[in-house]
Amino acid sequence: MAPSALTALIRLSLIALLATLIAASGALAWQAQQSLNQRLEQQLLREGQILADSLQRRLRRHEDELTRLLLIWHHHQGMHQDEWELHARSLLDSQTSLVRLIWVTPELIVRWPVQEPKHQAFYDGQPLPRDLPLYAALFRHDYSSNEYVLGLRARELHLIRPIGAGQPDDIASAFSGALVSSFDIDELVNSLLDDSRRELLAIELHYRSQPVFAFGTAANKDEWHTFAIPQHPGFELRVSANTRFLQLLRSPVPELIFISGSLLSLLLFSAALFTQKHYQRRNEIEQFNQQLQDEISQRSAAEEQLALEDARLNLILELTDHSHDGLIVHNLTQNIALHINSAAYRMLGYQSHAVFERLLCQHPDGILPDFQAWLKMLRSLSRQGLPRVFQLNLKRHDGSDQPVEISAELLELEGISYLVAAIRDNSARLKLEHELQELTQRDGLTGLYNRRHFDEELEREWRRAQRSSSGLGLLMIDVDHFKAFNDHFGHQAGDDALRLLANTLRASLQREGDQAFRYGGEELAVILAGATEASAITTAELLHRQIADLHIQHPQSHTGQLTISIGLSWEVPPLGYGSEQLVKHADKALYAAKEEGRNRTCRWPLRADDE
Repeated sequence: MAPSALTALIRLSLIALLATLIAASGALAWQAQQSLNQRLEQQLLREGQILADSLQRRLRRHEDELTRLLLIWHHHQGMHQDEWELHARSLLDSQTSLVRLIWVTPELIVRWPVQEPKHQAFYDGQPLPRDLPLYAALFRHDYSSNEYVLGLRARELHLIRPIGAGQPDDIASAFSGALVSSFDIDELVNSLLDDSRRELLAIELHYRSQPVFAFGTAANKDEWHTFAIPQHPGFELRVSANTRFLQLLRSPVPELIFISGSLLSLLLFSAALFTQKHYQRRNEIEQFNQQLQDEISQRSAAEEQLALEDARLNLILELTDHSHDGLIVHNLTQNIALHINSAAYRMLGYQSHAVFERLLCQHPDGILPDFQAWLKMLRSLSRQGLPRVFQLNLKRHDGSDQPVEISAELLELEGISYLVAAIRDNSARLKLEHELQELTQRDGLTGLYNRRHFDEELEREWRRAQRSSSGLGLLMIDVDHFKAFNDHFGHQAGDDALRLLANTLRASLQREGDQAFRYGGEELAVILAGATEASAITTAELLHRQIADLHIQHPQSHTGQLTISIGLSWEVPPLGYGSEQLVKHADKALYAAKEEGRNRTCRWPLRADDE
């Protein structure tokens, strides 16, 4: 093959390589964008499922509380007004979104309404208004044992329990009236939304195809995720991302990958082209020296031309020192570092080019552990035509790890293998990802871990305890009479008190692995991984003492200051059971603590007289 034809073939190969590198950069950028879109989709699905599960638990809790009140009614075969008002007021105080409890007689007369001041709607002895959907449902008697009925303006949701429900057939054969609980839909759903979800999500709640709650504006009105509420037919929760959510997840990484990849491809193309010219000129000079010894002048001209080409190549390589990304061109066949720009060794804490070059040639494992194994994998990927972009940790001069992204190519030119590697500092991107993760795990008011992270950590610790047959403790904490505290001092004071309680809770946990969470509203939780039952009790007692030492005044409390009630559940997780068992037991213990007078800890299993 003629030299000119060979040169043209090599240049065509280099041009094809350049096109391939640019196309690979575009493919990597597209892949990064697809990854971001997938993360958005997964994040929305997680958030929607968490909200749907939380709403189901909240509705179930409303139903359980009304069932408990109905059982007390049946047990006593009716109630006196003062006993009714005592139980009803206790139920309203424990349920933030519950606004009303009424007893409707068989003649559809409202009796003994207990309701929040801003939701005064019924009066004792008042006939139930005929224009209410609640009237129609009670009049027809076609509701189930747990029937939800929308209010007149869909701002309230009524839960109907007939007084005969759960009784023998001979007792429940006739309509004996009903207990009706009403809760504010806005307060119900808003209580499930922490600050991060309010900032990032658009949410709609539908009941029987009718929208009853909406919050936020969807960035794309056609992209909604719908979640049914298990065990509550008719309820649907729709979740979408708002503009703020998209801004947080938007990343310049795809554009940077494509631009940097294209620039590096051009640099690599130029370097390879000039390298090819360099070797071509050298071969020509050697041939001229052998064949034309007498043509000294021509040889001098050729040498001058070679020097000019070398100067241009050196200029190109010198310009790479102004790049923030490291560039290494290494002759693997002869183990010679052809080019190392300053960013490559300064990124790893080396001040001397010579020291770094000597280490790269003699002890490459000191820079990239298992260098030969990585080189073997790179060759395999190159043969398969797969992307050669790696997320690795290089060793710095002081021995610490440096996270980097390496885009590498193996070139074979004239029987010599070259490694061309572009190295980018990955610290900023990893830091951003860590900050985004922290944002989704922390409660904005108290700084404690949020409810979603609680569910994840409890499930993780439950499985770990099952594998190791070790104990796992859970403290469910409720601030006593917190609504009354807010009503007396104002919500700002309530927020300040929650932050102070959270800081005290965090400072009181001495064991490694103990974690504090804001479970919701004024409810806090502590996971005690690997704790014994005795140490869990000690932690609860310490919390009572630490809160008492704060001396936060609370005129509505019988102690005169802010106190907490704690439900403690500890067990060695049995196989075949989920972590919800631990939460259920702790909730029951917390309820017992409040029933016994608050400002105390109750343990599960409860004493016979507590159940």
